[in-house]
Amino acid sequence: MKYTNTETLPRRTSPHWNYTPESGHYTTTIEQIGDDILYCRIVTETSVELETFEKPLLELVISESGLENRPLFIIWDLTNVTSLSHNYKRGIVNLLYNLQLPLSGVIFFNIPQELALTAKTIAAILPSGIPFRETVTLEHALMLAEELRHKSGKPEPAEDNDTSIATSRFLAATARIGWMHMYDTQILMPPEGHDTIPFFECLADLQKTLHESSAAQPRTGSDDQSVNTSMRLDEQGTKKRQLLATYEQHKAEIFERIKERTRDIERASSSINEQRGPLRDLYEMVRQSDADTASKKRLIRIIDNLIETELNEKKIDMPLTSTDSGFLTLLQQKHPNLNKRELKICLMIKLSYDTDEIARNIDISRRGMESIRYRMHKKLRLSRHQSIKNYLAALNDTLDIT
Repeated sequence: MKYTNTETLPRRTSPHWNYTPESGHYTTTIEQIGDDILYCRIVTETSVELETFEKPLLELVISESGLENRPLFIIWDLTNVTSLSHNYKRGIVNLLYNLQLPLSGVIFFNIPQELALTAKTIAAILPSGIPFRETVTLEHALMLAEELRHKSGKPEPAEDNDTSIATSRFLAATARIGWMHMYDTQILMPPEGHDTIPFFECLADLQKTLHESSAAQPRTGSDDQSVNTSMRLDEQGTKKRQLLATYEQHKAEIFERIKERTRDIERASSSINEQRGPLRDLYEMVRQSDADTASKKRLIRIIDNLIETELNEKKIDMPLTSTDSGFLTLLQQKHPNLNKRELKICLMIKLSYDTDEIARNIDISRRGMESIRYRMHKKLRLSRHQSIKNYLAALNDTLDIT
């Protein structure tokens, strides 16, 4: 089901959908949002360490909300949570690998700096195929859930950065050894010569030491054995899934390159056709005239700018100044993956149109406009705290300099 406004999503809770540990330092509450989202929140006014994983509460809510055996999202507000107890971490792993919830995605928001590494570790040990996202607001978390819902069944893009892959593997191995005491787990080493190899070697040495020291003390807990078996099976399938994800990513990249080449051909064809018009005739007249070379060059440059402006106007269906046209040309050169609508939106953002004005101009809802801006932020490869408007203003300033 597609929701168009997160504010209108139905929300349901119950007086007993909460849990307070014996210490009384905080209360965990769960709320159902929409048809398939469980929103978990820690109610506290001070920084806390989560003590005991709320497995009974989660099972109760899933049962009473009718989500048993149905795909669901977990959105978790981690405001004021600065650490997780060892018991809590083991509870999370038990949830992931014993309860076998059909999770469509896990989304954390408001992650304190002290908990950032733990959050990344949880992401690293998620069973293959379960997406993980992090953000800063509930509204954006709901938008991410909607995006993941539309991508359901498609593999997550494979990481193509050696350092990111190594970090994920290191955190996953650390969790298996430290959280679950899996001292015989396989540690996937980075490529030979990689900067992170010393860290992996230290981890492998620690693993060997712990394995030897615990050899005379076998664990008998059925939950641990079941979790370990599930995690090993997941490890065995990881390489296969990674290969499939890599293949899908490469295929998508090839199709994207084909589309880019097609757009380039269309732009070239359009330029050739347009330049056969009156401006092209004027261009030829100036080129063949007896005017001095300096005057010719100046006039030809003016005509080229007019042709370029006319082409850009037709592309985005909007009147342009020569400055705006130059900005669009530079933007296309730096980001050829932007489509016509995105180019127009970039120009309107640069011209200080607000979100509502842009949405009305291109005939979409405000929510749809926010989704487009989010995708454009990724297309422009901006950092998390870098705004599109500031980036476009800086780009326009470089045009003024040149």
